[in-house]
Amino acid sequence: VLRIFCNECEKVAELVGKHKIVQQQWIEALEKDQRIKLPNRVLLNMSNGFMLPTLSEDRDAIIDEYKKKGIELGRHFSQSIAWAKEFAYRDGDCPNAEKIREQIVVFPTYYKTML
Repeated sequence: VLRIFCNECEKVAELVGKHKIVQQQWIEALEKDQRIKLPNRVLLNMSNGFMLPTLSEDRDAIIDEYKKKGIELGRHFSQSIAWAKEFAYRDGDCPNAEKIREQIVVFPTYYKTML
């Protein structure tokens, strides 16, 4: 059982490594795009690389641009305030979350993603 567990851990580590390679490729490509704000490097180093969250005031234009290239980007957390209202959240309770949900763009880091 321990051998199986160790083998599975090695597979996960390999996948994380592949995701982090793609994440780094995205970072290098996106550093040139002034419309996109990348996360803090320290946080990225701690990341497992399964997604690359960024911020942009031009979110919808960027998503459309990449869709034309065949790359689907995410609008993660865009419904978070609506969901929170089901638990007594009121507009203005968390202005940072309200701003970020309108700007977040998540780039895929699936290891088969081609840039």
